[in-house]
Parts: sequence; C-alpha cells; structure tokens
Amino acid sequence: MVPNGNTGELSLPIHFELAGIWQRVLGIEVRSIDEPFAEPGGGTCSLLMLQEVAALTGKEVSVAEFLKEPTIRFLAQHLLTQQANDGMFECLQEGNGHTPFYYFHGDILGGGFYAARLATMLGDDQPFHVSPPLRLHEHQLPVIEEIATRKRHSLQRKQPHGPYLLGGFCVGAVVAYEVARQLEAQGEDVRSVVLIEPEIGDVLTRAHQRLIDRVVRRRRSPREKVQAFTCGLQKIERLRDVWHAPLREKAKFLTSNGRKLLRAGAGDVVPETNGSECDRDWLLSVYQWVITSYVPRRFHGRVALFLTENHLRQTPFISRQWARVAPQIRVETIPGEHLTCITTCLDALAKKIGDELAAVRSCVSVLLPTLTSQLWLFEL
Repeated sequence: MVPNGNTGELSLPIHFELAGIWQRVLGIEVRSIDEPFAEPGGGTCSLLMLQEVAALTGKEVSVAEFLKEPTIRFLAQHLLTQQANDGMFECLQEGNGHTPFYYFHGDILGGGFYAARLATMLGDDQPFHVSPPLRLHEHQLPVIEEIATRKRHSLQRKQPHGPYLLGGFCVGAVVAYEVARQLEAQGEDVRSVVLIEPEIGDVLTRAHQRLIDRVVRRRRSPREKVQAFTCGLQKIERLRDVWHAPLREKAKFLTSNGRKLLRAGAGDVVPETNGSECDRDWLLSVYQWVITSYVPRRFHGRVALFLTENHLRQTPFISRQWARVAPQIRVETIPGEHLTCITTCLDALAKKIGDELAAVRSCVSVLLPTLTSQLWLFEL
C-alpha cells in the first residue's frame, strides 16, 4: 500500500472499473488514465459508457460534463466528489432472511464502488452492508483498535447482537478482524470473518516504525514522521524485490545502490506535494503507518484468508502470522493482484466469499438441531 506518484497508471479500484467499461465500449486497451476518450462518431458511445458508469456507481454524469475532459482521471475524480463518506455502514442489499454480511471495503481513495457489484454477485437473498475507511484528519494517527471500536459501535447500532458475518479488503480486512475480536470478547457470536489481501506489519517494518518514532518524535510533526516512515518503507520493499531477483541482478543493484539505501534512512522525508496529490499521499501513508503498528490478538472463530499469489510471493510469512492468532483459519489463493482481485477478477472472489457464507450456513443448519436436542441437559 506504499503510495504511487501522480502518474497516469491505473492505481485505484475505480480506475480499473472505468477502464473495463471503456474497453468494452471502444474495444481498445486502456494504458493510461489520462488517455482521452476517442469516440468514433456521434455521442452514442459516450452515452452508453456513462449509462454503465451510472449502473456501477449509482452516480449520474452528463455527456456534456464528461466531454469537458474525457479521461478516466477526470471521471473518477468527478464520481468521488459525489461519494459521501461518514465512515459508517450503508445497506446495499436488504436480502431475504440470511445473516447480514458486514463488509469493510478498504478502498481508501477510490470510493469502494466495486462493493455494489460484489453484493449483487453474492445473490439477492444475501443482506449486504458496506463500510468505508475512516477519513483521517491532519496529524491524526489512530491505532486499529480505536478505528475498530468506532466501527463496532456503528455495527451494533444496526444489529445489537449476533450472529455476525464480517469481511473486508486490505486495511478493511484488518479492521474487520479487530471488530470480530472485540465482539467475541463481549461474548457475541461471530460466525466467520473473511480477510481479503490483509496487510499488517512484520518484524522488519515494525522495527523501522519504532526507529522512526524515536528519532522523529521530538523534532518533527506527525506528517513528517509518517513521510519519513514511508520513505524507509519504500526502500524495504525495494530490497525485498531484489532479494527475490536472480543473483546477477542482486549484485548489480547492490553495487549501484547500496550506499544510497543505507544512508540516513531514518531522517529521509518524502518530498512535499501540493493539493489533492498531497492529501492522497498523506492518507495512504498514514494508513500504512496504522496497519504496520497493529499486532493481531487471538480470535477463536472461523476465518477465511484469501490472498493473491503475488501477495504470498512477496510476503511468504503472511499465512503464518495470521495462523498464530486465528487457529480456525483457512487460506486460499485468489486470481489477480492486489487491486485487480476486487475489480477485473471480482467474479472469482465473489465465488470464494459465497462458498464461505454457504459453508457457514451449512454448519449452522447441522449444529443447530443437535444443540437444540441437548437443551434438556440444562433443564432443572
């Protein structure tokens, strides 16, 4: 989740969603979010595309407004300005009698529009509620436990008692896990937690964070502390990439970059940017700080951990980290990469989640008659 620069790359889930629509309408590959929409004639394609966008996001954009700057970047920004975000829960699907699924979409910058498609793919009978990441303010560095407590209070206003089904993506997965742990500590019934591509710190990144916290605490603002942390984290990620590279590439990299990587890492600061780019980088960086500092504690309930092969390759220890605190965990791979697993490969992910929810219902249907038949043991 290390921030990218303000380039033309597809870097948000909404970019991938819009690119998919773009490609279906025009029949050409989208390489940049700054490519202008080149309509082959008339206004039919623009209208068709914006109708698909409205179906995906629930937001209306006129052809005239879109044609002022017909790029994915502009369209995404326009949609995001219409997206309300109070950090709490919205019901996307009422369902028909099943246990509600509370989903933390984890799309920090992109609005979480993909969650509406996910709800539909899980079937009309599945109640589905979605919650976005909190919009953190300047100099605000909360811990996951604090964020999860706010989310739990919101959840319990909707549904005071279990059973609960929870899930989430990226930072949302981490928050969902902590909410489940807090509910379990209250004696509530949490039947399953679905974790999709969760990111947490490891020994190296937490050690880097502690070093930054000690060195920067007295000399700089929280923003500068997080920027210094992010700069060092980028170096750590680069070193991990090199670690998995062939021996010749390792030697070449260390020869040309060794001194630069080791020089004054704790004091480095990411260069300042302006306006929305600065806000974007700050929000991504502060969430990276928040999830790195989180150390999961034990949860005894059922957990489904869905990871892409790329995630497993880059962090092979991730399954062991979660298995140490969640003894009932089940790990499965999902197609795509970190962002495409919830966009272009969403159908496969929805199938995995649907299978998990069906398995939970099946377990309950088997166990409930058995438990009911044993109630006489507790009668006086």
